[in-house]
Order: sequence, then structure tokens, then C-alpha cells
Amino acid sequence: MIAGWAVFFLQNDLNFFLSMCAGVTMAGQNLKKRSRFWVWLLLYALMIFAWSMAFYLTDRKGWVKYLIAYAVTAVWTLLVFQCRLITALYCVTVAYCLEHIAQRGHELLCTFLRIPDGPYEKIVLYAAIALVFFAGYFLALKGRTFREEDMQGEDRVLIVLAFFVILADIVISITMMGVYSATGNETLKICTHLMSMMISVLALTVCVSRFRESAARREQQAIRQLLDMEQEKYQREKAVTEVINRKCHDLKYYLEGLKERMSREELQEISQAVDVYESGFHTGNGTLDVVLANKNLLCQSRQIEFTCIADGKILAFMEEQDIYALFGNLLDNSIEAVQKVSNPEKRVISMTVTEKNGLGFIHMENYYQEEILFENGMPKTTKQDRQYHGYGTQSIRYLAEKYGGDVQMQTEQDIFLTDIMIPLRSRKS
Repeated sequence: MIAGWAVFFLQNDLNFFLSMCAGVTMAGQNLKKRSRFWVWLLLYALMIFAWSMAFYLTDRKGWVKYLIAYAVTAVWTLLVFQCRLITALYCVTVAYCLEHIAQRGHELLCTFLRIPDGPYEKIVLYAAIALVFFAGYFLALKGRTFREEDMQGEDRVLIVLAFFVILADIVISITMMGVYSATGNETLKICTHLMSMMISVLALTVCVSRFRESAARREQQAIRQLLDMEQEKYQREKAVTEVINRKCHDLKYYLEGLKERMSREELQEISQAVDVYESGFHTGNGTLDVVLANKNLLCQSRQIEFTCIADGKILAFMEEQDIYALFGNLLDNSIEAVQKVSNPEKRVISMTVTEKNGLGFIHMENYYQEEILFENGMPKTTKQDRQYHGYGTQSIRYLAEKYGGDVQMQTEQDIFLTDIMIPLRSRKS
């Protein structure tokens, strides 16, 4: 009996077990894992063995078998990941879709190529599983950040709907294959497999695309919140800068009256201290001047040399808060990178803002020391707290695209280059 079941399991259920393990792991790649993963995997294997043996001994087949497998896999998902039931249902549904696509593809290939049951048929099966899961990972799941907090009411409804669609697909497929066994109608068999595969692809697309949209909503919301914070910060810094410049201007007049009472060295030392706080940037754009003045002070406090040649007048068509956020984030990123550079001669940031042929060009260069990883053409944040970290860089792209522009970031040896091109006097609503 045991030997007979073992052969049955290897021929019929092993591929299901491996497919569900791989599918759930891929779908939940961003979820927080619990400890003792291998213990839970062993438990899942034992549950699948019991499931397989129970149906082998009772010789019962049908959709109930796969519904129970669905439930067992959902329980295992809850044991492996720290997640809610709806999230486990999402992971299992994605895994089931991939497994179903591979199985139906295998059946179609064997039908068209007239491959009988045996070793070659199993090779085709596992090749189909590998191909489908490989394609599913790289086309649909790789790099997709799944977060439970992104899940809204309609997302939960669609996941449950996808589950019932897959369940209905299983019921219909098993029923139709029963008809095929009785009639031997090859056309019915092929149509059933094609229908089942298309339903699985549709359910998988619904599940994955919903979370792409949720991630996009989260990103847009975070960028808007960040820009609102930048606007408030700009208003505060603008007011402080105006007060400091006015006081520095008055103080210079006061120092003129002290020439006869103080030595030249003392006056020069005080004047230099005043010059540090008086804005030395006059780009033709007041907002840009505020940003450059404050970031220049930050550079000086961290022994970073900052040089800038900017024609701020070409940015007149941009909103003040957008100018502040764009250049503020650019310089913050550069300062963060340069302050980690140990070589004093390389603690340098340079920026140019110029016009050519009706286009505004912003070019920045700075040295960096730590490795920079890129994702979708933008550097990935290295900070653990990602509530807002990483969105500063995304907001740079968002603001450039708002005005019809484009951003390119790249590295050359140990220099990080940023180039932004924006059509002048055009505004994207």
C-alpha cells in the first residue's frame, strides 16, 4: 500500500507540492517571515503527504481534493509569513494560478505532440513548471513590493473573486475532463485546457495588477506628502533667510561705525563670520537662492566644497515649492553621499543650471564612496526606515515629469552624475 501510494505521489502530486511551495514563496517575497522556516516546510510536506494518501486510499477525485489542498497551503502560508488571512489567500491564489498554467500547458503540449505517459511526459511537465514559474517571477513578481497596508477594500474583494474563479475553473475542468473520458472527444479536451489556462492567466493578472496599482497609489501619496512637507519647510527657511540677510546687512553698516574702535583683524574676522550667513547666491530666482544658501551652509558645516553656476531666471515658469523641492532633494542626496567620502579632495559638489535651444539643463556631479544600486533607473535607498526615504529621489523624477522633463542618473567610476532636462516655458498640468 505504502509503495503504491509513493509511486502515485511521485507521479501525480509531487509537482503540485513543489509548485505551491515555489509559488507561495515568490508571491510573499516581501512579507516578513517567521522563524523556523524549515520546520513549517516539513509540516507542510507532512500535510500534503496526508492529503495525497487520504485521496489515494479512498480513490476519490474531484474539486474537493484541490479545495482542501488550497486550505492546507493557506494554513502553511500563515505559519511561514506574518500576514493576515486575505494575504495568505493572495499568495496561494497566485501560486495556484502559476501551477494551473503550467499543468494546462503541459497537457496541451502532450496532446499536440502525442507524448504518452512516461518519463518524457514528466520531463515536459517539469520543464513547463520551470518555464512558467521563471516567466511569472520575472514578468509579474520580481521587484514588486507587496505591503498589506496597501490593500484596500476593493483589493480584498478581487482576491476573493479570483479565488472563486480559480475554484470554478477547477470544478468545470474536472467535469469537462470527465466528459472527455466518457466520449474521447479530443477537441473538448483541448478547449478545456485552453479555457482553464486563460482563466488562470486572467486571475493572476488581476491579483498582480491590483497590487501594482496599490503600490503606485502609495508612491504618489508619499510623494505628495513629502512635497507638502517641503513646501512648509520652504516657507520657514525663506522667512529665516530673509531675516538673516536683513540683519547681516544692518550689522555691516554697524561695523562701519566701529572701524576706529576695533583693529582691522577683529573687523575682518567679524565680517567673515557675517558673510557666512549672508546669501552669496544671486541666480535671478529668489527661491533657488534660498535653497542654495541653506545647502551651502550645510556643506560648509560638513567640510564639503559646493560650487554652482546657475541661471535661475529660466526657472521662472516653475512653482516656488517645486523649485525648492527639486533642488533641495538633489542637494540633500549629494550631501549625504559626499559626507561619507573620506578623501578631503573629493568632498566636492558641483551644479550648473543652463539653457540651450529652449531647454533647461540641470547638471550635478558629486563623488561617492559606498556602492549605489539602481532600480528602474533610480538609486535605491539604503535606509531601513522607508516611510519617506527613497521618495526624495522619486519626487525628483515626479517634478521633472510634471513639467514635461526627464531625469537621468548614472555613475562613472566614483562620480555620481545627475542630468535633468526640462522644456522651458511649458507646464504640465
